[in-house]
Amino acid sequence: MAAYFLFAIAQADPTVRWTTAAQDLLQVLPISLLILTGFGFLVAHRLTRPLHELQEALKSKSQGTAWAGLDETRAGEFRELVRTVNRIAASVRQRRLDLDEQLNMYQSLFHNVPCLITVHDREYRLLRYNRMFWELFDAKPMEHCYKVYKNRITQCENCPVERTFNDGKSHTTEEKGFYKDGTPAHWIVRTAPIRDADGRVTAVMEMCLDITDRKLLEQKLRKSEKKYSTIFDNIPVAVFELNAETLDVRNCNRGMSQLYGYCKGEVIGKSFSMLFAPNSTDAHLTALRSPGHIPQARHMDKDCQEFFVSIDTSRTALEGKEILLAVVSDVTDRIRAEQQVIQSSKMATLGEMAAGVAHELNQPLAVLKMVANFFSRQTNKGLTPDQDQLSQMTAKIVNNVDRATKIIEHMREFGRKPNLESTEVQVNDVLRRACDFFSEQLKIRDITVNWELDADQPRVLADPNRLEQVFINLLVNARDAIEDKCSGKECMEDDRMITLRTRSNARHVVTEVVDTGPGIPKAVIGRIFEPFFSTKEVGRGTGLGLSICYDIVTDYDGTIHVFSKPGHGARFVVTLPIAGTMRNGFNTTSA
Repeated sequence: MAAYFLFAIAQADPTVRWTTAAQDLLQVLPISLLILTGFGFLVAHRLTRPLHELQEALKSKSQGTAWAGLDETRAGEFRELVRTVNRIAASVRQRRLDLDEQLNMYQSLFHNVPCLITVHDREYRLLRYNRMFWELFDAKPMEHCYKVYKNRITQCENCPVERTFNDGKSHTTEEKGFYKDGTPAHWIVRTAPIRDADGRVTAVMEMCLDITDRKLLEQKLRKSEKKYSTIFDNIPVAVFELNAETLDVRNCNRGMSQLYGYCKGEVIGKSFSMLFAPNSTDAHLTALRSPGHIPQARHMDKDCQEFFVSIDTSRTALEGKEILLAVVSDVTDRIRAEQQVIQSSKMATLGEMAAGVAHELNQPLAVLKMVANFFSRQTNKGLTPDQDQLSQMTAKIVNNVDRATKIIEHMREFGRKPNLESTEVQVNDVLRRACDFFSEQLKIRDITVNWELDADQPRVLADPNRLEQVFINLLVNARDAIEDKCSGKECMEDDRMITLRTRSNARHVVTEVVDTGPGIPKAVIGRIFEPFFSTKEVGRGTGLGLSICYDIVTDYDGTIHVFSKPGHGARFVVTLPIAGTMRNGFNTTSA
């Protein structure tokens, strides 16, 4: 550097001699060298120290040591550079923290998601899987998925992973396999492609949701439905599932076909009213919409043959809709048997009343004989009756013939088999007809009838002939009870009395038949309406009278009860619903 300095001086002033310059230089050289050396050291120190610290800090960071930041107070002229480096380092550190947080979150989601997650390569090997998969399967990385899931040695048919590799789309299937403990399992499987930077599918992620419980429930449901269907089809009566509003048939069982002769397809979708006999439909359609029991209705099969059925209905909800279940039973044989028993009872009653009927007919016959004798005497005398006599005798003939005809017609009606037609009737009228028919029987035995009838009676719905049978049976029992009481002792007029009483309330008409007999023993009063049970002597009754009364009254949705104290007679109470209030569907004219 000194030689360069001398050369520069010589070039600047050629007149200067080298010796003089050299001498002058040698004099100032030590001082100059000292100054330059100190300046260079100072500059080197101020420049290299911060750079060295920056280099060391960056080096430590690259080796994984935590970044503590550079000291700006010692940076000198590089303070701004140090600040910039610190800001960049802080930004990088924050981004690293964010990335670490996201990575931890994704790792947590991957391992803790409540389904099976696996990643497959093109050889169907397991690259990765989550914790739930690891817990449920005895699997190792790079093991084939079909071996793990299903213990197969070959690839599954219709594999969703393969399809995703082929078309790059997601696919969904249902699969079944086994867990590591051998438990069978069912899954819904969903695949998704994993692509590289160039968009190529390099792996496939598969998610499996366990639906084993749902499958078991489905199996139980199928078994339950099969059981229900088997029971429904094999119930030995016809069962209908009806729309609660329209009464259209939604479903029916095999018993329907056996009872009516129709195929299911001929009935489903049609109105239930198609099964009723003509002129008997409207009587029951209103009652069918309410749960209850219709003891008797006339139906018709496919061949137009009529028969009797009982119908029980109940309302329920199915698939969010209100439906009616109607159970239909063929009661034709039972009704025919009942009618035969009732008819036999009527014939027995007519036989018992033969003497009374003969007396009833003797009166109009005696009058007719008297008129005939009058005309005969007049003719024998050659006399002609005057106009007044002729009119009187003719009127007597007509009146007594009408009376005899009425008695015979009443007997014919009583003996005729009922047609089971229900009409609105006055209980008072039916009670009077029964008593008129039975009056001679009572007169012969000096039994008095005490009438306590409510004149303003509402009507009830019943077959008047059947209802008359009820009251005649009760009168027969009352007559026999009084005779039993008076057979061994002298009885006064008050001991030979039957009281017939009627009253009504808002819903019912009540009829009472009260006798002055010995009463019914407490031990047997509970069995009084049982078939073939009788308190009379052998040969005096069939034991069917009160049973028949009970069946007829309950057919009309009524009740019959007996109240008695030994020694104080018996009181039979018949209660019938007023027309318009019956529950079982016999509240209109019906069969």
